[in-house]
Amino acid sequence: MRRTHLRPPTDSSPKISRRVPQRRAAIRLALPAGPAILILGCLILGCLPRLTPVWGQIARPDDAPPALSTDESRATFQLPAGFRMELIAAEPLLREPSGVCWDERGQLFVSELHGYNLEGQYDIEELNRGGELDRVVRRVQADERHKQAAAAETYGTIRRLVDSDNDGRIDRAELWADRLPPCLGICPARGGIIAACQTEIWFLADRDQDGTAEVRELLFAGFQEGPLERSINCPQWGPDNWIYFGRGAGGGTIRGKYLAQTVELPGTDFRIQPDGTAIEPVTGSTATMGFAFTEAGDRFTISTRTPGIFVAPLPWHYLARNPDVAATSLQEAATADQRVYPTSRPHPWRTRRAEDPGFAKYYSDRYGIEESAPNGYFTSACSPLVYQDTALPG
Repeated sequence: MRRTHLRPPTDSSPKISRRVPQRRAAIRLALPAGPAILILGCLILGCLPRLTPVWGQIARPDDAPPALSTDESRATFQLPAGFRMELIAAEPLLREPSGVCWDERGQLFVSELHGYNLEGQYDIEELNRGGELDRVVRRVQADERHKQAAAAETYGTIRRLVDSDNDGRIDRAELWADRLPPCLGICPARGGIIAACQTEIWFLADRDQDGTAEVRELLFAGFQEGPLERSINCPQWGPDNWIYFGRGAGGGTIRGKYLAQTVELPGTDFRIQPDGTAIEPVTGSTATMGFAFTEAGDRFTISTRTPGIFVAPLPWHYLARNPDVAATSLQEAATADQRVYPTSRPHPWRTRRAEDPGFAKYYSDRYGIEESAPNGYFTSACSPLVYQDTALPG
């Protein structure tokens, strides 16, 4: 991962505030009438390392908002009339969730991604201990030593969440599978779980019902490796009984235990048969994490910037019938709008960065206004949801 060096502040330059660690939690929205809507928010936070000041060189920030308890955090949300928000599970029952699913027995599973950007944290901690601060705004890779140290603690887990007293809140989290490759999503299949694990796809199952997955079968391997957040992700059932995945870093020479031969995947999303006997590309590419289907089978993918939402209307297997058909793009922008209208104020460090001429120019020149402005634009859209009911306003 990368680090952003900060210039030592002068009396005339704004000071940069630290990021405050935030709590991760799963939340549920309940409607007073009509079809129930259940939304679990799984956030991978801390994509930038915590900035620990070097005392005497960087003034300690006094404007960083304090961390909130789960109850305090819930109270900050503004909900439409008639809605309520209920806490289902939070730390310490789970940590760093990356995906959620229910199996055919109604059991709730959550995948966790541990160690994300840990190399950046190690790198910044050493930088601050030595007091070595760049005077040029730039982004550089973390030191190789820190990458290797972080790799040992970067892994995935799957937990089974249990409501033992039937009050609607999770009170127990059982470690169902540990020390997987970094896991970025899970999907129920064949009496077990299929997990998207960075460059591999695994099938896991608890056949003896002892609470842990003794079956660990590697279904597919060979996906291209890139930054951890650009790994294959978010497996989910499609309307055609295939399981679809976000593309990750894009393509690869895929091998599998049940494949007759290796498969060359292009840089698109893809789908698999749950028994591992087939894998093939699909139209459209998810640039971050997640995608969604309509009831009619139309698939929407997601991007980091403009536009945020794409629709991929033509299935790959139809286009593959005639490789000579010219197609400039296999997906179309659903909207060019990238504005967001948050009710909360931006974190002070974002405001300070926007006010600093060096930072503002760096991010504006390279990434545009969505990165240089303190808020008002999305920069990493993820996990779209097709909503076709009428209870929510808009």
